[in-house]
Amino acid sequence: MGDIFKCLGCEVVTATMSADEVSEYSKAGPGAVDPTRVLEFIISTKDIDRDGDTIDPKGWVLDEFNRSGVVLWQHGQDNNVGMLPIARPLKTWTAGGVLRSRAEFAPPVVNPMGEQVLQAFKGGFLRGVSVRFRPIEFGPRKDADGFGTAYTKQELLEYSPVAIAANPQASLADDGKALAELGIIKAASTGYEKALADLRAELARVTKTIEGMRADCDRESAATLQATVTARINAAVRDALRR
Repeated sequence: MGDIFKCLGCEVVTATMSADEVSEYSKAGPGAVDPTRVLEFIISTKDIDRDGDTIDPKGWVLDEFNRSGVVLWQHGQDNNVGMLPIARPLKTWTAGGVLRSRAEFAPPVVNPMGEQVLQAFKGGFLRGVSVRFRPIEFGPRKDADGFGTAYTKQELLEYSPVAIAANPQASLADDGKALAELGIIKAASTGYEKALADLRAELARVTKTIEGMRADCDRESAATLQATVTARINAAVRDALRR
């Protein structure tokens, strides 16, 4: 039985990198990890996928993948991108009944598609991922939800961001726990922290104004001002989180 992978859809995008950016990347040296380019994914779960198949999270064989695994775009099926990796997996493991992986995306000087896919994930335009694996142990699956194949032991070969994933639960991880371990949240949140500091200063100023207005018994004006400021703060926080 050959390798198994499941995905649909493909989109080609391009990017450029300035000479200064190329120079900065070269200075980092081989093996250096840029934490702002790292994302974490849930790449496989035990759920029944769109093909009616299941993959046992406890059956993953990861030794070779953790030594030399790659992350491709659309499983390398896009002729314009080919098999050049768009990211390198830093850590892949099972936890909480799912297969997780943390990957650093290639800068444009290495693979322009890596930059485009990274920004697509960060912008919320892309979420799905798909695994490619070599089946080792498997059998038929038939229950009230239908029938398919139950994979109980399998070797991970690669995984890919895809436009449509066979398993809807395989996607960008939202919990951020492992990202914090790498310092990614801290590294990527400089703008966010500054925005929060500005908001705190604004809130302190407005609070003082509101207290003064209340002292003058102008309750209606105070309530209107507080509602306006609250709306502004919420909008600013949403804007900061998008950075």
